[in-house]
Amino acid sequence: MMLQIKVSDIVTYLICPRRVYFLYRERGPLNLHMKYIENLLLKELSIRYHEVLKRVSLKDDDLYSLLKSRYINLCEEFDLIYPEVVQRADEETICSSKGNVESCIENICANLNAQLTQYGTELMLEYLTPVSIEPYIHSEKTGIIGSPTMVVKDSDKQVPIIIKGGKYPDNGIWKNDRIHLASMVMLTEEKYGNTAGTGFVLYSRDAVIRKSVIRSTDRRQVLKIRNRIKSIKDGMMPEGKKNDLCTNCSYSNLCKSRKSLMSKFF
Repeated sequence: MMLQIKVSDIVTYLICPRRVYFLYRERGPLNLHMKYIENLLLKELSIRYHEVLKRVSLKDDDLYSLLKSRYINLCEEFDLIYPEVVQRADEETICSSKGNVESCIENICANLNAQLTQYGTELMLEYLTPVSIEPYIHSEKTGIIGSPTMVVKDSDKQVPIIIKGGKYPDNGIWKNDRIHLASMVMLTEEKYGNTAGTGFVLYSRDAVIRKSVIRSTDRRQVLKIRNRIKSIKDGMMPEGKKNDLCTNCSYSNLCKSRKSLMSKFF
């Protein structure tokens, strides 16, 4: 049986390969910090954009009130959708996260309105209306498994949307987001039997949607990382990446201790 590699492993590898190593050996606690919960709320709100846009025309000015109302409903449903998160996070963190996301709604509405003007309601609804939400997809060809946040239609072909909570670039999508999206495109192409070669990244904090064409170089990189992750699962410890995320990494102490241990032999 082919070793299964999760898309989330690929995303983790892009952040730092050594995290993948510790993830499968140490099983560190889930870090339920405020940004994590905010991103869950933003994801859930993004999934509901189409419900609001169906009720809004380009002449309407009630997008904010409709989206705010939908967000209030979402906050009430949050504990039913993510009971394990609510159970493990303190109430203050959850309340602060909800307040922070609520403060983004005005900016979200402004960006949605701008894109409605640019692309038109019909095309925006096509891009944001889910055919399926978080489907579990397993690739027999690559051994990769994953769940895109949504599958939507692009010119009558099913394509994935991945949702990111960070800042969007001036043009296109970030390099790491491109590899993440490529892995999802490869899954959806196999599942739905199409070669659309496109997908979307939705930067949820600002409601900016970017369509991207996936290239052969992106697919090659996905397979390259898949093979490296297989080696890591077999016991190879990779080099880590030094970046700002090291400060809040659950494995930072383990990583430092391993570096100190290795230094004794060289």
